Amino acid sequence: MFGLRQAFGGAWWVAILAGLGCSHDYSALNSGNGGSTIGSAGGSSGRAGATGVGGQLGSGGVGGAIGPGVAGAVGAGGAAGAVGLGGAVGAGGAVGAGGTVGPGGQPGTGGTGVAGQTGRGGAVGSGGQTGAGGSATCQSTALTFASPPSSVLIFTDRGGSSFDPPATVGGPVTAGSFFNVRAAVEDAIVGLQSQYRFGLGIFVGDHTSGSCQLNYATAPLALNNALALAAAYDALGPLSGKSDTPASAALAMAKTALAADAAGGSKFLLFITSGATDFCDDGLADCPTDALTSQLQAMYAGAPGIETLVVGLSTTSTGLTPGALKTFANAGAGQPTPFAASAGETSPDLYYECEADSTAWKTLFTASGKTAPATLGNYAGAAGAATLYMAATNATADVETQVKAALAAMKSCSFQLTAHSINSSKVAEGIVTLGGASVAQDAGNGWSMPSSTVVTLNGAACSSYRQTGAAVSINFPCDAIVP
Repeated sequence: MFGLRQAFGGAWWVAILAGLGCSHDYSALNSGNGGSTIGSAGGSSGRAGATGVGGQLGSGGVGGAIGPGVAGAVGAGGAAGAVGLGGAVGAGGAVGAGGTVGPGGQPGTGGTGVAGQTGRGGAVGSGGQTGAGGSATCQSTALTFASPPSSVLIFTDRGGSSFDPPATVGGPVTAGSFFNVRAAVEDAIVGLQSQYRFGLGIFVGDHTSGSCQLNYATAPLALNNALALAAAYDALGPLSGKSDTPASAALAMAKTALAADAAGGSKFLLFITSGATDFCDDGLADCPTDALTSQLQAMYAGAPGIETLVVGLSTTSTGLTPGALKTFANAGAGQPTPFAASAGETSPDLYYECEADSTAWKTLFTASGKTAPATLGNYAGAAGAATLYMAATNATADVETQVKAALAAMKSCSFQLTAHSINSSKVAEGIVTLGGASVAQDAGNGWSMPSSTVVTLNGAACSSYRQTGAAVSINFPCDAIVP
């Protein structure tokens, strides 16, 4: 097995060197000795030739020619034939009439007898043994695995609390966290647009029509689209009048966009939020928080899996669910998520409150198929270890620092074989190392092959790769490569 490895940077490439082809050595076939015959006294039968050793079958000995004279003295037998190729039974010679001794047999033919009775041909020679096959020697060829760019949808709101002062009818607003987040995002992605497929999802609950409607502005996922994304983002601002933050309804649209992206890399939601969320109403905060937690968990566990990284913003808003930001971070990363609700509230309490208070929550609960009383989200006692990228302040520089840190953790952990494929029966023979250390074949926390052309680092192995940037080496034996 031969291998190359290269640390990923930029577009992150890794190469393997695998063998193809074999050569064989064959031993020579042993030549068999030809049969021979020695003629007896005239009139009697010649003796059969000796058994040839090895080689192909020799031709039989030719009988002595008919002598012109009468029966003479006993002629000497013909000399033994030279080494033959092992012959079939020779045809009998014609009856000799007596005469001079016939000439000796040619190689591989029976001896010539004196005039006499028909001589018998030599016995069949035994064939030579088959030569042993040669050993195989693999040649080598360089194969390249490419790490496709991750698809990242930047997801945030422009609800009323994102502006300072809050938007009012007819009042211009030029300050607030919305503008700081926008500047931070646009600055962060300029230098990374060739490495990630960036898209945009900006949502708000719009009451312009008299009832709250989801207003969802987008920029499609694509490489090198910083200018297009900035143009879409810069066109947005505060609404006149009341606005809400229906994250649950908007998240369904973000999920659809990411799931439909066929680029092949890992898929991420970059959720920039203060934790404020609602059902486009002024109901209890715990109900939409529970619904959003459930959706983030389902996105991570789905196919394709979509991981959510959370950049936290500070807020002076009241009525938010305590610990909502950390809850979202753990839910979006598939980590254990403690129950997030108002102080002293239990899971049954939340069920009865939301069932009575929120039509939207009741609709989601019915669709979930869960048995009452229960929550939409799946909660555990201890919190997981997912990172919450909390900005020190809502200033542009602080938000940009956390956006860049989150993006650094979104490097794709899938590596695409750009030519050839791997024989599915030989996958277990692959060797993957990270920073020189062996990685186990494990769909949970090691490496796996979801297809014949893709190697994926999972769980802890993927996290280690993203955090350390260590070199990845992928090797397969020559007989595993399918041209």
